[in-house]
Amino acid sequence: MGRIFKDVVLNLPHDKQAKDDMIEKLRLYYRNNKKQLKNIEEFDREYQSENSIRWYTGQPFLYKQLNRALRTEDINLLYTFRYFIYDLCKQLEQEFQQQQEDFDSIILLYRGVRLSSDEVKKLEANVGKLLSTNGYV
Repeated sequence: MGRIFKDVVLNLPHDKQAKDDMIEKLRLYYRNNKKQLKNIEEFDREYQSENSIRWYTGQPFLYKQLNRALRTEDINLLYTFRYFIYDLCKQLEQEFQQQQEDFDSIILLYRGVRLSSDEVKKLEANVGKLLSTNGYV
């Protein structure tokens, strides 16, 4: 996620209306999926900001829609998810700070992703340059 976008999201209102907008959009998208609607209702009742990572990694209804918004850079959909993006950014920053305090050395993390041949060639042509991805790494 771009730094400018993150700065904008972190300065938008983080209120009940923002959450309600997101919930409404999710209900509309999953209107024919009873299982996901049940998960959305649970999210609406029980969600707390300090559990945003757990919700993001544990619920397909949230992960799939947020990642679609990030991959496609759909500004309207990203705005719809502003409430959750705010919480996720804040919790990831807190986790990062905690990791820095807990570990003295650098931690290497890896994430697998499927790339086309063209994407691999573009990466190879840009070794040593800035890399930006659409989504959370």
